[in-house]
Amino acid sequence: MAVTYYMLLQDRVEDALSFFGRVNPDRLPTRLQYDYFTAYLDFFTADPQQAGAIVQRYTDYPVDRWREALPLSASSWPRCTGSRMPW
Repeated sequence: MAVTYYMLLQDRVEDALSFFGRVNPDRLPTRLQYDYFTAYLDFFTADPQQAGAIVQRYTDYPVDRWREALPLSASSWPRCTGSRMPW
């Protein structure tokens, strides 16, 4: 996860996608950050579909910081897909 983050900081999206593909979410102490990266990186794929479901899953998350961060991904949806959010 850390390498994915650093690749994104350097705008090395292809490398970030590659490293992120190696992450086993079952070995992480929490799923939230993994889901956030999944939603964010989904916008860089040919057919972004996962982001909408992930953002929707966290709309009632009890921690403000994360609940409010994921809608930022949702606001990017129309620009990346040319369509409105699916919900």
